[in-house]
Amino acid sequence: MRLKGRLMCAFVACGLLPMLVVGLVNYRTASGGLDAVATNGDEALKKQAYATLEALRGTKEKQIEDYFLQIRDQVLTFSENGMVVDAMRDFRNTFTKVSEENAVTPEELQRMRKELKTFYTDEFATKYTADNNGASANIDTFFNKLDDEAVVMQYYYIKTNPKPLGSKHELDRADDKSRYSELHAKYHPTIRSYLEKFGYYDIFLVDPQSGDIVYSVFKELDYSTSLIDGPVASSNFGEAFRAAAGIPAGEYKLVDFKQYYPSYDAPASFIASPIYEGQELLGVALFQMPIDRINGIMSLRSGLGETGETILVGSDFLARCDSHRSPESHSIVPAFRNPQKGMMKSDATTAAIERGETATAILTDYVGNEVLSAYGPVDILGLTWCLNAKMDTSEALAAVAEMNAVASSASTSLVTWSTGIAILAGLIVATVAFFIASRLANPIRKAAEFATTIASGDLTQTCDIKASAEVGDLIKAMNDMGTNLRGVVNEITGNTRSVAGAATELSATATELSKGAEDTMARSTTVSAAAEESSTNMKNMSAATEQMSSNVKSVSAAVEEMTASISEIAKNAE
Repeated sequence: MRLKGRLMCAFVACGLLPMLVVGLVNYRTASGGLDAVATNGDEALKKQAYATLEALRGTKEKQIEDYFLQIRDQVLTFSENGMVVDAMRDFRNTFTKVSEENAVTPEELQRMRKELKTFYTDEFATKYTADNNGASANIDTFFNKLDDEAVVMQYYYIKTNPKPLGSKHELDRADDKSRYSELHAKYHPTIRSYLEKFGYYDIFLVDPQSGDIVYSVFKELDYSTSLIDGPVASSNFGEAFRAAAGIPAGEYKLVDFKQYYPSYDAPASFIASPIYEGQELLGVALFQMPIDRINGIMSLRSGLGETGETILVGSDFLARCDSHRSPESHSIVPAFRNPQKGMMKSDATTAAIERGETATAILTDYVGNEVLSAYGPVDILGLTWCLNAKMDTSEALAAVAEMNAVASSASTSLVTWSTGIAILAGLIVATVAFFIASRLANPIRKAAEFATTIASGDLTQTCDIKASAEVGDLIKAMNDMGTNLRGVVNEITGNTRSVAGAATELSATATELSKGAEDTMARSTTVSAAAEESSTNMKNMSAATEQMSSNVKSVSAAVEEMTASISEIAKNAE
């Protein structure tokens, strides 16, 4: 890797590594903090949701218990009321005389029975079928148990009652000649007002000896029948009557909800209290429980959002109020009419009803949703029901999910921003590194190229790159080195030229010496020829001369070699 690349890598590493380390530490710290906040928030919000549900369950428990205590007090007060005692005595004494006072003959009775049955088969059966998803009303089984007194009373107060179905209670007096109807006109408006004021479904007065329902506000098919041997004697209505007929004054009996045929097989519950005059048991007063009032208490959903509700469940695991989540199948009326579909048996209802447990938990509710539930038993005048305040976890813990989403978003945002900042910082550092590395590397590269030029023998160039600090000193030193080398080479060239001149002169001198030697030889030869006689004397001289000639040739050869060498040196120096 070139110096520039190394410098850039070094700068980027020095710039990014600390940032990456700090970013990683910050991310781990922030992520851990967000996880801790989410976890703690999850638990805190879950506790808050449970606390809210528990508070609502406690409030509803108090309200529903107080309401039934109020009902208890009302039925006890009603049965002890002087007007009610008078009404019970008067209705009981006149009930059996209606046929006689209206001179009802056997033929007339048969006509009444026949016409009354049309009410059963037409108006009652039509509504029964409409309310029970097309099911047929079992008319004959019920109707055939009506005695003559029941037929006459229902004929006057139901069949010939000009008020429409559902409003028969608005009639104060039947169009007949009986003392009973006179008394009915006296007492009925007051008792009816009592019923409407407190929201009861119906109020009954029953003869304890015969079991005859001698008075009813609403005038349904149970009116005037016997709770001892009549068509509804085996119902929970009959059970409440029989229990109340055997208890002392000031006591009561509540029976739980069950399907009740005269009310179109809707669920009905009854509370009963004996009516005494002194020590004599005159009758039994019974209230048919008001479903609407119970629903009114339980349907208040403040603080329960879209999916929350408080629900009452009886020991048969059927609803005792309407359901907000599944009104079509799990409200009180449809649940009793179709118990298989309306069953609410769950861990919560089982624990509360069978084991008396009060707890909070995440459970699966009756519609299959995961819910936060606060459940427990509630005492309804001796009956044990389950009161469950619940809300879907998706809504109850929506804040938790939102917090987790925020934490996740924050973590993602942190990563995104950290990555973006790291990339931006990397680009900035790389740009700065490139600039600085270029400022450092370019002069050094130019200096290296300059050194290569000098190494190749070109001493004519100079390095004109401007730099500072050590690189500037290096370039200046290299320029000085080039200048010094050029001076040395120029001096060598001058010296070489001087040597070459001296060698030339020496060569010329040698040539002249050589020519002089040759002349000397020629003269010596002449002398030798001229003076042979001097030969002997001159031999030594001749030898000396020859030696001198040889030496001169050697000198000449040496000079030539020296000349060649100097020429080569001069060439090389050039």
